[in-house]
Order: sequence, then structure tokens, then C-alpha cells
Amino acid sequence: MREQAQHIQTNAAHQRTIRSIISNLSSPDPLSRRQAIDRLQSIGGSCVSSLIVVLHTRRPAVREAAAWALGEIADPRAVPALLAALATERDLAVRDSIAWALELIGDESAVPALLDALNGCTNHTNADTFAEALGAFPGPVCITGLVSALQSPCGDVRQAAAWGLAKHLLNGCTDARIVPTLTGLLSDDNAKVRWVAARALHDFSKEHADALHASIDQLAAAAYDATESPWGDPHSVSALAVAALERIGTPRARAIVRTWHQRQQRSSAQ
Repeated sequence: MREQAQHIQTNAAHQRTIRSIISNLSSPDPLSRRQAIDRLQSIGGSCVSSLIVVLHTRRPAVREAAAWALGEIADPRAVPALLAALATERDLAVRDSIAWALELIGDESAVPALLDALNGCTNHTNADTFAEALGAFPGPVCITGLVSALQSPCGDVRQAAAWGLAKHLLNGCTDARIVPTLTGLLSDDNAKVRWVAARALHDFSKEHADALHASIDQLAAAAYDATESPWGDPHSVSALAVAALERIGTPRARAIVRTWHQRQQRSSAQ
């Protein structure tokens, strides 16, 4: 009986500690919020139910911090609550944190909701976050959803979906749809989409150039696309495509690269 009473007292004290730490999530000081998240992560799963309650508080910054903490704790029990919050949340920063949390937890039941959220995006910030999260989930359902998102009329959604596919490709996903899909995006009417596709194929060619033989024609056309990176990367679509062709190294790819260099020299001489 005494042991049971001691257990109850210990648990009550533990819950008071959790509530005290959670109260610091509402601090106006970002460092204090970060320290609170770190302490909650160190405590672990016993914080989950209390943090789920905080997902419904009125202050967006507190909801954002609570979602962040749930992601770092990475307890699957938080997934249903995070999905429910995502369905109603309108604050962009909070939606980002929820997507990030779902990525860290890694429960594949989140994929349909993340795909819906991606397709519903109207700005590049959230679209990038949802696509980044989707890039962490293996399986054909996720690939199918990202390929479908490329039909969006919104360029930011297409660019984000391309990033998601690129992440899968560069993480070793062998789904046969990814390379042809990214290759087709080299001619997308959105410059950011074209650059993402070129970057992905360029990086993929470092170790898998032999898998890009069917992409030579599209890479040849992309070699004359002067689009620069919107994110400060020093390589243009043209430079990325030419480097990929050089790695492919077939006689036809080498001939295309030679012609490209000759045209560049003539252009510089004029």
C-alpha cells in the first residue's frame, strides 16, 4: 500500500514537472522554447499526452513548439493527433512543424494526409516542407502521390513534388518511374521545376550514369537551358545537364557535349 502511494506521488510530481516544462513553450524567448523542447525530448513518451493537448492551444507559436517536441520525441502514439491537427491548422509555421514531426516519427499512415496537404498548397514554403517529409517515406504509394502532384497547375507544388522524388532517388529508391518522370520535368514550363530535375539527375549520374541512357535526348536539350538556381547553387540547368552527359559517356553523349562546347566557344568569340 505504501509503495502504491509512493508511486502515485512520484507520478504526480513527474506530471507537474512536465506541465512546468510545457509552460515554457509559451515563452517569448526562442532559446527558452528550444530548451523546453530539449527537456521534453529527454523525458520522452510520458510527455506525449500533455503535448497533444497543447496542439489545440490558441497561440500558434505554442502549437508550433508542441508539434516540434512531438517530432523529436518520435512516439507513434502522437500520429493521430498530429494528423487531426494538420487537417484543421491554418498557420503556416505550425503546419511546417507538424509535417516535420510526422517525417521524424516515420509512420506511413501519415502519407495520404501529407499528399493531400501538398496538393492543397498555395505557397512554396509549405509545399517544400510536405514534399521533404514525403521524401522520407518509402513505398509505391508515396511515389504515386508525388508523381500525381506533378499534374498540379501550381508551379510551387510541382517543384516540391520534384524535390520529393529527387530525395527518393538519391536515397536509393529503385522505383522505375522516378528517372523517366524527372527526365520529363527537364522541359517543364516552370524554371524551378526544371532546375530541381536537372540537379537530381546530375547527382544521380555520379554513381548511376548507366541508368540515364534513355535520358540523353532530354539532357541534350537541357544543355542549352541557361536557368540559374533560385537558391544560390552555382550550377545552371545547362551545367548540370552537360556534367551528366559527360558522366554517361556513350559516343552519342560525348558528341553532344563536344557540340555544346563548340557552340559555347563560338558564342564567346562573337
